[in-house]
Amino acid sequence: MTLKEIAQQAGVSVSTVSRVLNGNAAGAAGEELQKKIWEIANRGGYTPNQHARGLRTGAADAVRPGRTIACLYARRTSDPDDAFFTSITFALEREALAQGCSVKYSFTAFDVNTPAMTAALMEEHPDGIIVLGRSESDTLSYLEKHFHSVVSVSLNPVPDRFDQIVCDGYAIGTEIMEKLYDRGHRRIAYIGEISNEVRYTAYRDFCKAHGIFDPALVSGTVVSAEAGYEGAGVLFKKGVPVDAVFCMGDIIAIGACRAAREAKLKIPGDVAIMSVDDIEAGQFLSPMLSSVRIPKEEMGRLAVKLLLDKINRGHTEPLFIRLPYHMIERESFRWSS
Repeated sequence: MTLKEIAQQAGVSVSTVSRVLNGNAAGAAGEELQKKIWEIANRGGYTPNQHARGLRTGAADAVRPGRTIACLYARRTSDPDDAFFTSITFALEREALAQGCSVKYSFTAFDVNTPAMTAALMEEHPDGIIVLGRSESDTLSYLEKHFHSVVSVSLNPVPDRFDQIVCDGYAIGTEIMEKLYDRGHRRIAYIGEISNEVRYTAYRDFCKAHGIFDPALVSGTVVSAEAGYEGAGVLFKKGVPVDAVFCMGDIIAIGACRAAREAKLKIPGDVAIMSVDDIEAGQFLSPMLSSVRIPKEEMGRLAVKLLLDKINRGHTEPLFIRLPYHMIERESFRWSS
């Protein structure tokens, strides 16, 4: 696919397409148009000419073109199309194109060790794989067996034999609990995944350390708005005293907010709600959702850069990159007076 063809499909000039794909979009295109251009380019298999770019910019170390990357959505219990993973995937696909490589295949954990995945890997031989989300031990063993270059992107650390980019989910969970506790909340519920999930581990550890753990306040569920709605609804309908809810992710919190409204509970007056991800939809709830902002775009971009460095033997020992998070105070819970 050429720049001209991308421009025709996007309905813009070739120069606009060129500026977006070369990272010079400031003033040339809004966020939605940039996303549209990148989606067309990725769908059409466009690969920037890294050699020509190197000549224009004077770069002597342009990335070798032709690299292919596979992407694995590791969590077995959630939708890879949710807003959290979509943001990371969009960022890594843009970075891959900018670096002259492509994301050739996307798999889920259900595909691991299946004949279809094995056949695809044998046919295409991707140079490396980026793993998004929490990984089970059998998935990691499979990846270690079949890939030399693996980068894990998650809130849950994996064994230190892998390169990984982590935003510390345990620290996030602990700080959320500290905020809720400091504002006087003691009947704090948790809604979300439990098994091998550090946000739940942080919740449980904090509650036990402060003598407030109650299994009746835990609703183990998959990540979806419907699951959040049903999980919160069960708690409220049981009549179990709840004065705050820690949701594993914003998608769950959206459902929990609806359940609270239907139970005639005021947010945050009767029940405070706090979650993780800070997806855009949370800002359009009423009340607006207090959340923890995860640097999703940075995680996606860094994953590609770290993987390519590994592929090109820029490093041999496993690297661990920890990214910061930010607490976002809105209306569903206020930790300042």
